[in-house]
Amino acid sequence: MEGKKRKITERIAALFLAVVLVLSGVLPGVPVATVKAADTTTVTIKVVDSASPEKTLSGVTITIFKGDHVTDESPKVEPTEGKYILDKGEIYTYKLSGKQGYVEKTNTFTASSEDVSEQTLKMEMNNISISADDTALKVGETTTVSVASPVEGAGYTWQSSNTGVATVSNGTIQAVGEGTAEITASYNGKTSNGITISVTKIDTSMQLSADPIGGIDKNQVVLKIGNLPEDATGSIRFYVNGASEPAGQIDVARTREWTYENEDLRGNFTFRAK
Repeated sequence: MEGKKRKITERIAALFLAVVLVLSGVLPGVPVATVKAADTTTVTIKVVDSASPEKTLSGVTITIFKGDHVTDESPKVEPTEGKYILDKGEIYTYKLSGKQGYVEKTNTFTASSEDVSEQTLKMEMNNISISADDTALKVGETTTVSVASPVEGAGYTWQSSNTGVATVSNGTIQAVGEGTAEITASYNGKTSNGITISVTKIDTSMQLSADPIGGIDKNQVVLKIGNLPEDATGSIRFYVNGASEPAGQIDVARTREWTYENEDLRGNFTFRAK
């Protein structure tokens, strides 16, 4: 009985030794087990502006498909904690979308042979398109100009081709003189379409009438101003018989009439408004 136990113990010891020799590569003629390198790479995707690669874009929708011939029904590669597990050396198709002010893009890349890698993808900014609320202004008026689908946080540079006619700042156009001016916006190496602003002077011609215009035994004349815009502002001075100093003045925002009084209005009187 003891002999049988000894043989079993010896067999177990011999088997254990053989396993050790196989794993250590000492036993000749027996293949050694090896650990195969990983066939996948863990990829971090970074999206940048094509014109300014140092500018990383956030808020971009990234869609990854395996292969270079894909359809909308092709299975997507879903990220794990923001990273993609891709097969080394394989071709992948990517779609970039959802970034306001940028062109959607579809292209391919080949996964790195490194276990951990970073893939940089580029998006191009849309062409800049601007429009104005009004393009026909009068001197002193303002209007607003804006960018369609602007890039978030972008600082657009506004320009006027003729600042003597119209100036522009932060999207506000100010009409300053008669003529035309072209307004543009630029950012990130691109310049927008031009908008032509036409500026005319406010018609300041006015009509002066007197009541009464003649007669005797009168001691006052009511002078009335006509042909002014309803929203006109400022002052009008009245001169009598060519005098250099005004005889009276009105605020046109309040009234368009002025009364000249004189105890003796006989003879000819000349009235001028300025």
